[in-house]
Amino acid sequence: MSGPDPVEWVRASTFAHREGLRLRPSNARATTSFMSDHDDGTGPGSKDPLHGITLEMIVTALVERYGWDELGQLIDIRCFQLDPSVSSSLKFLRRTPWARKKVEDLYVYGPSER
Repeated sequence: MSGPDPVEWVRASTFAHREGLRLRPSNARATTSFMSDHDDGTGPGSKDPLHGITLEMIVTALVERYGWDELGQLIDIRCFQLDPSVSSSLKFLRRTPWARKKVEDLYVYGPSER
């Protein structure tokens, strides 16, 4: 036999996915074939406050919390001030890292003192 049985591999990877585990590569030195997701910093213990939250969820939540007018005052960018929409804001924020950072910071930390 040259390698692992494909049917067994599918069963093992399906089990691992369901249990929140990931398979180790066959050349890994560990004695067990499974490894917990929590070891790589992406599990429930992740310290990233935005883990699992999309940019669209962030913009939508901020619009619900502040409204477009106040959001345009808190973050001085035109996509929030002139004919604002979630889709146009997403396009701009995905191309503009400094603006995205401001939006994410507002979402996580709230408005800063001026």
